[in-house]
Amino acid sequence: MRDMQDFKSVGGCTRCYRYIGLDGKRQDAAHAYIHPLLRDGKHTNLYILLETKVTRVLFDENKSAVGVEYIHNPPSPPVTSLSDKLKVVTGTVKARKLVVVSSGAMGTPLILERSGIGNKALLQKLNIPVIADIPGVGEAYQDHLALLYPFKTNLSPDATLDGILSGRLDFTKAVAENNPILSWNSVDVACKVRPTEQEVKALGPEFQKVWEKHFTNVPSKPLFIILALNGFFGDQALIAPGQYVTMAAVTCYPFSRGSIHINTDNILKADGYDFDNGFLSDKGDFDMLGQLWVYKKLRDLYRRTYSYRGELELGHPKFTEVSKASLLSLEGKQSLVEQYGGRDKVPCLEYSAEDDKAIEVFIRQNLQSAWHSSGTCAMKSFEKGGVVDKDLNVYGVERLKISGKLRTLCCDAEVHTYIFR
Repeated sequence: MRDMQDFKSVGGCTRCYRYIGLDGKRQDAAHAYIHPLLRDGKHTNLYILLETKVTRVLFDENKSAVGVEYIHNPPSPPVTSLSDKLKVVTGTVKARKLVVVSSGAMGTPLILERSGIGNKALLQKLNIPVIADIPGVGEAYQDHLALLYPFKTNLSPDATLDGILSGRLDFTKAVAENNPILSWNSVDVACKVRPTEQEVKALGPEFQKVWEKHFTNVPSKPLFIILALNGFFGDQALIAPGQYVTMAAVTCYPFSRGSIHINTDNILKADGYDFDNGFLSDKGDFDMLGQLWVYKKLRDLYRRTYSYRGELELGHPKFTEVSKASLLSLEGKQSLVEQYGGRDKVPCLEYSAEDDKAIEVFIRQNLQSAWHSSGTCAMKSFEKGGVVDKDLNVYGVERLKISGKLRTLCCDAEVHTYIFR
């Protein structure tokens, strides 16, 4: 198994590395970078306001950012007709040098629009004074499209996370015993894959046209990453107790685009934004055809493992009983590798046009985010829909930058704006 994380290798499997601290704990950005600065006594100019949301960036008459306005997160009372009448108490922080908004692909455009930066027509509709007319704000949203396909296995209880996820393994006891499974994210192996020339041709002329333009001359560019997640990552009450492996297919270069925009200037309104993820909206259905191809690929891959004991029905398309691609159940039986006498002897599944329709239905009903949101404040020329230049400066204003280093998972997540004094 070679290292596929060299930005060149494609068409194989690689070991997934885990980043665990010397104290045995999994790491994150806050604990690895921010917390040490808060504790070392040398960074007294670093302040963090918890339970706080930035409402907008403040500007002077020269369109220079001079600070931000914020509110403390309000309590969460039941939603009633009086909910919009909650009193908003705002605070401000002033900046002497510049303001950097780092609230992710979903939070940053909302802050900009409330600040008067965005599409002029939208801002005027909401009676927000226009500071800079930048139509690209909130546009071109993209995400790595993901689907999870669970399989039955003969793995031992310590080889998957199903014990923890189902409650069969007591979490409190596992912590007390310093059980190593708690430091594991369930992913040990991944694949970087792209279709062969023959497979590209079989996916049709529209797919082939996009492939030739964006992939043919870049052999190091994968179409999908396939991850083997050891466990069933759904409601464990829906399945029989056991050990499962979920094969995750993640689009590497999606062509679908969406958008996110505010629909009110009221920061307290829970649904104060319109979000369209744009999944599978690309012209020519390149993203859908790719998902169709990778489902067949990952299924043939996992069928060639010794642990394979069939598909978990609720996580796969509904094929007819006469389909050559119908689901298997090998519980209590040998793997296909053992039955056929080798991995290379296990036949690939055959899919009919009706099977393809069943797969497409399943994909449209179950496609989900990989939590890799990006694109809504693009770094490119203003004329092409850009929001920031090569130095992360927001067009049309001064002393305001956007950082893409941090992401928020949803618009209700706490967002931060950093001010450099």
